Amino acid sequence: MADRVAIEWTRSSLRLAWVQGRHGTGRLRGVVVEPLAERAEMASVLTAALRRLGVRAARVVVILPRDQVIVRVVRFPTVQPAELVSMITLYGKSQLPSANGQMVIGSQLIEQREGFSVVAVTACRHDLIERFLNPVRAAGLRSERFTVSSWGVAGWLTLTSRAISLPEPVAVVHCDEDRTDLVVVRHDRLLFSRSIGLDVQRASSSVESVEPLAQELERSVAMMKRELPGTAVRSWVLTGMGSLDALKAHLSRRLAQPIEVVEPTRPLPPDALGSLSTAASPVAVAGAASADGRALLYLSPPELIEQARHRRTIRDLSVTSALVIGILGLGGGAGAVQTVRLKRAAERLDQALVHMKPLADQVQRTMDTVQAVESVLAQRRGLATVLAGIFRVTPASVALEGLTFERERQQVTLRGRASSTQEVLAYLDRLKALAGVADVHLGHSTRRATSLGERTEFELIVAKEPS
Repeated sequence: MADRVAIEWTRSSLRLAWVQGRHGTGRLRGVVVEPLAERAEMASVLTAALRRLGVRAARVVVILPRDQVIVRVVRFPTVQPAELVSMITLYGKSQLPSANGQMVIGSQLIEQREGFSVVAVTACRHDLIERFLNPVRAAGLRSERFTVSSWGVAGWLTLTSRAISLPEPVAVVHCDEDRTDLVVVRHDRLLFSRSIGLDVQRASSSVESVEPLAQELERSVAMMKRELPGTAVRSWVLTGMGSLDALKAHLSRRLAQPIEVVEPTRPLPPDALGSLSTAASPVAVAGAASADGRALLYLSPPELIEQARHRRTIRDLSVTSALVIGILGLGGGAGAVQTVRLKRAAERLDQALVHMKPLADQVQRTMDTVQAVESVLAQRRGLATVLAGIFRVTPASVALEGLTFERERQQVTLRGRASSTQEVLAYLDRLKALAGVADVHLGHSTRRATSLGERTEFELIVAKEPS
């Protein structure tokens, strides 16, 4: 199915874009904006919009508002796909608020270099996805994919860059009725995004009212530089709703950089716009529908992913069955028997898939537990090896009075006494030669006179090699 439909719900409207053709090369056939008075009308408004465009079946991408999604840019120490997936999953479970399955986790690779992967990890409430998914189902469509408005803005910039040449990275400020999205893009890849609350009609009226927006943009650029060191914005684009020229004048002076104003409809085919109202911005919905699928972030609940995988499996089985039936149809009765067998095999395969998923989840949880235990045991074995080596090389002339292990620093502190400073230094050299010891240095050494003669009190710091 080559047709694609992108759907975006705002506070007061439904926005819909229809594209025919493959991702990245398809043609935008239509953009519709329908007013939305009540949430209860969402399904009926969507049905009317689809009928108006003449769409009967298509792949659906639902756009989630950026201010409702958590996005964090994380640097992982690997470029191997399998390792990266495991690290992202572990990070999502430990660092993002996903308790009791209330959050849906997604990710997209930003860049890879010098053995590290920079990834945008996203999280969204499950109930928000369900709220947008229900009217899509009621309209008779299936939605396998959800994305975020920021990625739609990035897709719109890709369309714009075909007509306007801008030095990269490019920062796009998209002013909409619900939010203002800041998106930084390089080579058609989203590097950074942030949602900023702003009343665009009010903010464009005076310098004082636009100052909070300028401050938020400066703060966002500073955040981007912390997350992506060495990245600096070279071009600014302002688009969306409101008095963009007035905003440009204020922001250019405040940011001390030139800003290009681009109307939201400029990169879109005129015949696809129809009677589109200028009171609505089609930037996110048109960009998401037209973008290359590899450049979009997809954020979908596990059950939708599993349903899509199941449908693909059934579709593949159906195609295979049809081919076999066509060949065996020449054999008459033998072909009919083979068809029955294939159908039964497909049913057994469906049943096997249903039973295998809980087992696979259980195996994955067990593997995670085993890996965690193995990591702890490896640390304990390393410490035990170092301690055993310390006791083994300690001579009778050296008396240990205290031993302390600092877990965070991974070091052992030895306190004791010896008959001379030379014996302390010789003991230090023996400790340096132990397996599992990274370094040994003298904390302090004091020469004292006792009833048994002169003694040297010492403190040695033994740094353990990382496990």
